[in-house]
Amino acid sequence: MNGETGWGRALAIGLTVSTHSAALAEETGTPVATAIVLGSVWTDRAVIQRDRVIAMPGRTQPDRPIEARLGMETVRTRSDGSGRFTLRFAARGASADPVDLTVTSEGQPILHVRDLLVGDVVLCAGQSNMAMPLSQALDGWNRTRAAGDPALRLLTLPISTAEQPREVFVAPPQWLTDSPDSAGAFSAACHAMAVELRRRSGVPVGAIVAAQGGTPIRPWLAVADAGSLLTPA
Repeated sequence: MNGETGWGRALAIGLTVSTHSAALAEETGTPVATAIVLGSVWTDRAVIQRDRVIAMPGRTQPDRPIEARLGMETVRTRSDGSGRFTLRFAARGASADPVDLTVTSEGQPILHVRDLLVGDVVLCAGQSNMAMPLSQALDGWNRTRAAGDPALRLLTLPISTAEQPREVFVAPPQWLTDSPDSAGAFSAACHAMAVELRRRSGVPVGAIVAAQGGTPIRPWLAVADAGSLLTPA
């Protein structure tokens, strides 16, 4: 991205933390879903934001009834004409006891998402300082070897560029449990913050990294909102 001059070109990391949940803002162009698909953040080992209504966007075939079960709570909805739907579960308190999610719809394979915790979800965004992995940080070897908190979950968003927002990431992101294998490649700054948050709060923490080194400000701005900043000199 260094030296990029395309006006309004956006990094396709598209992460939005809504008022109801930490969820990915998943963009334009609607692929036809031949099975039940949830927003990219909802994978095994995800952390759900505590004390807020849980909203899980997804896609399936158009106009289909959908039933979902999160732990002991069951909700029902229906996909719209484009196949989109949102599952909404009641807010719940922090818990390190894993729960599973099951989503069903007639004629579709059952979707299972396992080992979900409830706690605090944090977004770490920035450039090269945020992107630098723990393995390359001061005392990185020892800090990586010390990782191993089962209630700390890590998610690094894949980075790509696009002229317009995309429906999906260039590669599917996956939540990982904190361990020497996962922590070494994770952001050093974000990991240090997440470890401290865990120590202070005692609740599960989900840390999301959206970092790209060496980018100018203009590619991060929407054309409609940036006005004169995006006008070539």
